[in-house]
Amino acid sequence: TKTRQTHCRPATSTARRWPLKRIDVDPPSTLGARAKGETSTVPAAIITWTLVVANTIVFAHGVATGAGLLVPDVATLIAQGAVEPRAVWSGEIWRLMTAMFVHGGVLHYLFNNFVLLQVGRILEPSVGAARFLLLYLYSGIVGFACSLLIHQSPSVGASGAIFGVVGAL
Repeated sequence: TKTRQTHCRPATSTARRWPLKRIDVDPPSTLGARAKGETSTVPAAIITWTLVVANTIVFAHGVATGAGLLVPDVATLIAQGAVEPRAVWSGEIWRLMTAMFVHGGVLHYLFNNFVLLQVGRILEPSVGAARFLLLYLYSGIVGFACSLLIHQSPSVGASGAIFGVVGAL
């Protein structure tokens, strides 16, 4: 009698010829619920969490000073360090860095930090904290620099930095 296979891949498949790396991760229910002395197989993503905290502090400060929760006030965003083309071309190049931490509304803030957490927790342990931070900051600065060449309106957010991190995956 023939036995029927219950999986999609044939038992003698040679479809996977490249070496695959196995990553051991604890199920979400056991994260933080370890016996004393056990170590985690999930490395901490310190820079990722630090960036999220920095984004949170700057966003909370912006809301408290009148930037608006849903619809941002552009003048307040510029005062917080948004990339304003005329200011940057006048020599305020520091705005290319500070604008990464300023967000235009709660949805912008939430989506950027959600993606940063998802991708950062995977990438940071594999490339190291210093390289991850360098990649994040470099991508954000280059993203805003390119944006300056195209747009003549103020811009904010960590999207350029996050796209750089996603691209590095």
